[in-house]
Amino acid sequence: PQSRMTLFLTYYILKTPFFFCLFAISWAAPAAYGGSQARGLIGVVAASLRQSHSNTGSEPCLRPTPQLTATPDQNLTMEQVVEKNPLVELGGQYWPPDCWTHHHTAVVVPYYGQARHLQHLLFHLHPFLQRQQLHYGIYVVNQVWQEWGGTAFNRGKLRNVGFWEAMQDEDWDCVFFHDVNLLPEDDRNLYICDIFPAHVAVAIDKFNYKLPYRGYLGGVFALRPIHYLRINGFPSTHWGWGREDDDIAARLKLSGMPLLRPHLLFGRYHMLEEGPDPSQEQSPPR
Repeated sequence: PQSRMTLFLTYYILKTPFFFCLFAISWAAPAAYGGSQARGLIGVVAASLRQSHSNTGSEPCLRPTPQLTATPDQNLTMEQVVEKNPLVELGGQYWPPDCWTHHHTAVVVPYYGQARHLQHLLFHLHPFLQRQQLHYGIYVVNQVWQEWGGTAFNRGKLRNVGFWEAMQDEDWDCVFFHDVNLLPEDDRNLYICDIFPAHVAVAIDKFNYKLPYRGYLGGVFALRPIHYLRINGFPSTHWGWGREDDDIAARLKLSGMPLLRPHLLFGRYHMLEEGPDPSQEQSPPR
């Protein structure tokens, strides 16, 4: 019994996310782990957790944090974006000034003439990422806008170009592919990569903070460079909005990699008005 309890505590240390499930099981059947002795050891672990996460004397944080600005001024200019972010270097990169970060994230933004949306996104996203203490770079990939009527938007091609340009610039360990008209609402939505690809924009206000359909992969998508190579990048044959999501889902399935999604409370986004609707203006099916 003593060794089994030691094994349990060791497993907790190595596998923290699964601790609470195992804790409930072991508490329900203490005899299997040494009776009162097991309860005493579990109590020590629980007390240690309370101490490590305590914040005595401070007020609880507001939800959502008042630092977030979901709807910036309509008359926002790029000069205001630059003025608000003095530590961002020319080219869009930022390093935390007071610590050494473990995370290096590139954000690739496909862009097609939505100037107001881009200003709002940069105004909002720079402080959002800085609060997470990331080393990050934002790469805006522009498809030339032709007012007299030209080719439709090709988000897949722009994502591919953005990925390769970013990787030539820095050895990023994570790449977020980010629609220009989506603003993250919760600071707990961390812009870092996990061991598998992740669809991050799972709760958009336009869709009542839920997925519009099960296979929806639009908005914000996170990949490690190795994930990008395993799915052979993004499809470049889709013109207009939509359709490529189904193609990406098929590529993920063929790669054998599962898809991760954050909790609906974390992966919340505000969609700027007058932006392209992912459910409309779709490219024709192949």
